[in-house]
Amino acid sequence: RIENAIFSFDGSRIITCSRDTRAKVWNSSTGHIELTMEEHIEAILDCSISNDGTQIATVCEDQKLRVWDAFDGTLKKSFHADGCSCCFSPDGERIICDDIDQAKIWNCRTGIVELNLKFNDYVIFCLFSPDGNRILIISTNLSIWNAQSGDHELTLEDDQFMHGTFSSDGKRVLAIGIDRVVRIWDAFTGATQELAISGHIRPNHAVFSNDDN
Repeated sequence: RIENAIFSFDGSRIITCSRDTRAKVWNSSTGHIELTMEEHIEAILDCSISNDGTQIATVCEDQKLRVWDAFDGTLKKSFHADGCSCCFSPDGERIICDDIDQAKIWNCRTGIVELNLKFNDYVIFCLFSPDGNRILIISTNLSIWNAQSGDHELTLEDDQFMHGTFSSDGKRVLAIGIDRVVRIWDAFTGATQELAISGHIRPNHAVFSNDDN
């Protein structure tokens, strides 16, 4: 079962990760496999690629977050993280991953943990904003934090969330509630905007279009 599939920033490649313990890079035009990363011991739960296309990250049920060279498949770094989501910062210098009841940001070059946020329950999702200045974290609720200082900026007070993402300008948040409704929120005030989308039996992922419309 494939857990995630994403395009590289330039659209030339597709990265997939699967419960078969392998992550693959595909040519998006030909469909040919360009690279396979097979050093995982257990199922891979998420993957990410840096905006410059040089690094790929995978988070695995073996409690490892791995960073790979995106062209030759060399393992560059490995961090302990018992998580299920990962995301590079826009400049590719940092990576965030959940770790049970924590969200951690590592420096990709040094391997040092630069930020560690602790919560009262499991963290299930984390994401950098498009400018890299903020992070979105889903635990018992959805909250937004300063990516440098770790200061809390906003919490969306609603039923438990399943997934969330920023608009490309970072001004809005698209979030799926446990009530199966997809809503748009102001990323700075927390106000709910009028649009609410329902109709799926069990939505688990939602994204904005590139133009945010």
